[in-house]
Amino acid sequence: MTEAMALMLPAWVPGRVPLVLATGVLEIAIALGFLWPHTQRWAAWTALVVLVAFFPANVYAAWKEVPVGGHAWGLVYLWLRTPLQLLLVAWTWHFGLGRSLAGPLMKRSRDHDRAVRL
Repeated sequence: MTEAMALMLPAWVPGRVPLVLATGVLEIAIALGFLWPHTQRWAAWTALVVLVAFFPANVYAAWKEVPVGGHAWGLVYLWLRTPLQLLLVAWTWHFGLGRSLAGPLMKRSRDHDRAVRL
C-alpha cells in the first residue's frame, strides 16, 4: 500500500514513496525498541515525535478524501484516524514515559519517607 500511503501526503512533498518506506522502517525500529527495557524510553519519545509528525498527513488525507488503499470504511476510516492518533499519543505518553518518569520519583518518595520516620 506504499502508493496509497504516499497519496496521504501533499503533492509538494518531495520523494513521497521513499518517505513512506523510510517511515515504515522507522515504525519497525520503534516497535523493536519497545521490546527491551533499555530502549523503551527512546522508543516512546520517538513514537511520540512520529505520531505528532504524522498527524498533519492524516488530517490532510481526511480533508482531501484520499482513497487509502480502498479501505472498506472509506472516509470514515480517515476521520477516525485523527482522534485515534491523539489517543495513541496519550497512550504512548502514559505507558511509554509515565512509568519510567514515575519510577525515580516513587523511589525518591519512599527514601524520603524512610528518612523522615528514622
